Amino acid sequence: MFDRIFTFLTVAILVISGSLIILSGLDYFINFHDVWPVGAVQTYAGFFLIGMSIILAILHVLLSRHPLYEFWIVVMIGGIVGAIYAF
Repeated sequence: MFDRIFTFLTVAILVISGSLIILSGLDYFINFHDVWPVGAVQTYAGFFLIGMSIILAILHVLLSRHPLYEFWIVVMIGGIVGAIYAF
């Protein structure tokens, strides 16, 4: 059961991180201006990404006794990308 939670959080963090980066590229090339509030979406997604990364880190510490480094790499990616877009 915990493997499914870890897998879901890992996939969700990577998908949101990738979508934020793709959205920035689209905003740069297409230049949405006032058509769609890209900045607001990026800010909220950044805060959500930071929250999910913190939850994954806490769950990994509390529920796992194995040093699975891929979860920590995902937490680092989510935290960095979330901080860039949230602030």
